[in-house]
Amino acid sequence: MADALQASLLPRRLPEIAGVELAAAYIAASDGVEIGADFYDVYRTPAGWGLSVGDVCGKGEEAAAVTAAARHAIRVTAYGTADPAAVLSGANEILLAEELSGGFVTASIAHLDWRDGVMHVVLGSAGHPSAAIIRSDGRVQMPGGGGLPLGLLADAEPGTHELTIRKGDILFLYTDGLTQARGLDKTYFQARLLDELAGLSGLPPGLPPAQFEAAMRRRLLEFTAGNLIDDITMLVLRVGDSPKRAPRKK
Repeated sequence: MADALQASLLPRRLPEIAGVELAAAYIAASDGVEIGADFYDVYRTPAGWGLSVGDVCGKGEEAAAVTAAARHAIRVTAYGTADPAAVLSGANEILLAEELSGGFVTASIAHLDWRDGVMHVVLGSAGHPSAAIIRSDGRVQMPGGGGLPLGLLADAEPGTHELTIRKGDILFLYTDGLTQARGLDKTYFQARLLDELAGLSGLPPGLPPAQFEAAMRRRLLEFTAGNLIDDITMLVLRVGDSPKRAPRKK
């Protein structure tokens, strides 16, 4: 029953976006059968597409209610604006108005749109770990997170960052179950995240996002010996060729 409810909180399939490939994974914690509180989503905006990942403090039915509310609040708000800061602020207002008791929400969102053959990205954060950009030449960038979690205060003060990603670059969003995963030596995966991501950049060119996610999952499970203390969500986007514009009619 917990698995069925968890599945209902996640998209059944990812949409197709011209010029990019997508993959996502939800990995449940090793122990317990309580409903997890991670979410991810991909949705349209007035000027492109949006991605979101989020994590609700807590587990169980109350946290699941907040998870559903947060995911849909972000999606609904994004229908009216392409600005991640406005999306997170609007979602915060909705969560506060609902007065849910399941805990606060951290979230990371990205807005994508093609500009002159280059993918323009605006990242928004509400108390969430920084997204990662793995460049095709092996460089890894962590623009930073920032902002306050949703559902706590009227002023969410989201953090935002703008950047461009080109063919072969990867945008990686994840929840803190990844960074807080603990090895047998009691160290956290966060301490080696940059090195692991840089190592993945050395995989064959054109590696599909699903294989990138699978490789990250293997490295994580090796590090933790399969013992995950928290749910983990990963959302991977790889940039391909810029979609060609249809010629204008005379």
